[in-house]
Amino acid sequence: MTEAVRALVLCRSLPGGLMARRARRIAEHAPPGLEVEVVHRPSGGGAERALLRRLARERRPDVVVVYDCDPRELRAALLLRARGVPVALEIGDVAADVIRALGGSRARVARRRATEAAAWRLADRLLIRGAGFEQVLAERGVRRRTELVPEGVDLERFAPRSPDVGRRLLGLREGDVAVGVVGSIVWSPVARTAYGWELVEALPRLPDHVKAVLIGGGDGVERLRARAAALGVRERLLTPGVVAHDDVPDALAALDAVTWTQTPDAVGRCRTTLKLPEYLASGRFIVASDVGAARAYVDSNGARIPYTGGRDPRYVEGVTAELAQVARDPAAARARGRLGVAKAAPFSWPRVAVAFHEALLAA
Repeated sequence: MTEAVRALVLCRSLPGGLMARRARRIAEHAPPGLEVEVVHRPSGGGAERALLRRLARERRPDVVVVYDCDPRELRAALLLRARGVPVALEIGDVAADVIRALGGSRARVARRRATEAAAWRLADRLLIRGAGFEQVLAERGVRRRTELVPEGVDLERFAPRSPDVGRRLLGLREGDVAVGVVGSIVWSPVARTAYGWELVEALPRLPDHVKAVLIGGGDGVERLRARAAALGVRERLLTPGVVAHDDVPDALAALDAVTWTQTPDAVGRCRTTLKLPEYLASGRFIVASDVGAARAYVDSNGARIPYTGGRDPRYVEGVTAELAQVARDPAAARARGRLGVAKAAPFSWPRVAVAFHEALLAA
C-alpha cells in the first residue's frame, strides 16, 4: 500500500495564475494516498502576517511544497519547518538568471541568487520540472538527489483538432499559412528579444501569405510590432493578445507551425515550460532551438536549429528555411507535427500527480 501524504502547496500565484493551475490540476488528479491543499499568495496589507498566524495554528501537514524559491512562500515554509514539517522545493527556472535577463537590478539578482543557492541545498526534497535542471545544479555545485515532476497538459483538451474555430478566433483568412508562439511576450533588454522575435525577423523572407501570430501579452508585443513595421511586414503580424486558456487548444490548432526558442544558457537548458507539452499534444510542427528539452522531444515532429543566443542571425536563417518549407506544404508540416502527439504522454496530469506523490515519498 502506498504511504499517505498530506501536502500543503504554497502557491506563488493568484488563483487564476499559471502555478495555481498546476497545483490545482495535481490536486484534482491526486492518486490514492495523496491529499493536496493549495494556499495562494496572500494579497493586501497584513495578508502575509495573517497567513503566518494561520499556519502556526492549523494542523501540521506531512510536507509543505514551495514553487521556485520565492522568498514570500519560503518564509511561510520555514515557519512550518520549525514545527517539524519537511520542505519540498519545486523548481523550473533559475530565477536569478531570469531576473537578470529581464533587466533586474544587480541587488535584486544577488538577493535571489543567494536565496536560490541556500534553498537548493537546504530543502528536504528537491523537485525539478525539467530534466536539464540536474546538470545546471551540478554546474553550480549542488550535487544531491532530485525528483523529476514534469510540466503537465490535459491530453483530452490539447489534441489535434480542426483548425476552423481557431482560425476565426485569430482572424486568419483563407489561404493564410500561420506560424506562431503562445506565451508571455516579455522583452529581454539584455538579449533584445522576446518570444516570437525570430518569427518577426523571418517574415520579410517568407511568402506574403505567411502570417506570424503572437498569442499572449507583455511589454514585448509593442516592440515586436514596431520591428515588424520597420521591416515592412506589420500587416502580416497578428497580435491577438492574451487568449483564455480554454481557447488555447483552438488557437494552436489554427497554427501550421510553432517556434520554441530557448536560450543556450542555464535558463534555456533547464526548462521545459508549459508550452512544449501543449505544442506536442496538439500535434504542432515545432521549430525549436537546439537546446535542452528540445533534444528529447523534437525530431521527426519538427526541426532543431543551432542557436548561439541573442539575435543570432544564423538562427533566423535556419528558422526561415524551415518555415519556408511549411509555407510550401503546410499539410506535410501538420502531418509531421502529429508524430509528436505520443511524446506528450509523460506530461499527462495523472502521471504528473503520481510523480509528485512519489517525489514527496522519496527518502
